[in-house]
Amino acid sequence: MWRNRSSRKRLAHNRTVRSCGWLLALAVFGFVAVLSTPVFAMDKQLTFMSGGAKGSWYRYLTAMSECMRKNSDIKVTVVPTSGGMEAFRKLQADKADVGFTFQTVAFPAWQGKGSWKGKKLRNLRAVGFGTSSSIFHFVVLKSSGIKKRADLSGKKFSPCPIGTTCYASVGSFLRHIGLYKKIKVSNLSHGEQVSYLKDGKIDGYALQGGLPNPSVTEAALTRPVRLISVDQGVDFSGFLKEFPGFEPTTIPKGTYKGVDYDVSTMGLSGVLVANKNTSPDLIYQMTKTLWGKSCVGYLTKNNRGLAGMKKANPTEGLVIPVHAGAARYWKERGIKNMAPAEGSM
Repeated sequence: MWRNRSSRKRLAHNRTVRSCGWLLALAVFGFVAVLSTPVFAMDKQLTFMSGGAKGSWYRYLTAMSECMRKNSDIKVTVVPTSGGMEAFRKLQADKADVGFTFQTVAFPAWQGKGSWKGKKLRNLRAVGFGTSSSIFHFVVLKSSGIKKRADLSGKKFSPCPIGTTCYASVGSFLRHIGLYKKIKVSNLSHGEQVSYLKDGKIDGYALQGGLPNPSVTEAALTRPVRLISVDQGVDFSGFLKEFPGFEPTTIPKGTYKGVDYDVSTMGLSGVLVANKNTSPDLIYQMTKTLWGKSCVGYLTKNNRGLAGMKKANPTEGLVIPVHAGAARYWKERGIKNMAPAEGSM
């Protein structure tokens, strides 16, 4: 009886040892498998950083993330911020992978000029132009007596909300022509701009956007307004050298109620950018997916502002280097000489 009990104990012990051996072997195998699996295969995800949750860039990036979900195995998370400038800074700080910006923001930051004087921010690389021209609107009340740009001197004017890329671009323009210090700056949100103009608390405001812009349409339906030309008399040779990316354009007459004349102004096309440290393989797959026939058709049909994606060469006119992953795709498309080399800037 004792022998039977002892035999049973030895048998149980041997089974336990064999089980532990199998578990150890499986654990070692799993560990080796993890080590041998490429990080790219384990972590196919990107973070898109946008401006405000009600802004156009948030809508565009959300639509892009949806197209990525349907046409690739990359998971995309879209994160809103307080504005385009916060998104730009977070992208520079390696807190996200992809987002939109304007070259009038990215280029001075790269060179350490303007608002970035003495501090060069070079963590972003271009992917390609994505949005159609975002057009400058300088909206004023007809009763203000403002008929040309110089008349803004001494007036209450809101040059876009602080923290937005619009504010950075319009502010750079007004400073360049020596007008910023002459206006009475009102720091307002987009919603406040319209309501303050309606109530006569400001004489005018600036914004960037497509045509027609809902804010301007609303303002024009409430009070008689005037749109003033902003680019006449500007030395574009000097201005564009310092802030490349602006494009002379026109707001056609009849776009807004009471504006029965063409308005000479400027526009900016949004650039999709990626953090330089984001995997080239991920950015290659993202670029290939977004600029593929399926996504371009879907995105431009449902978001008119993304018409820039239809350009034959989405890299033409870029003034910061292209991300290595995007460059790989564009070269496959036969596009060369995409942007200045990093050492030449």
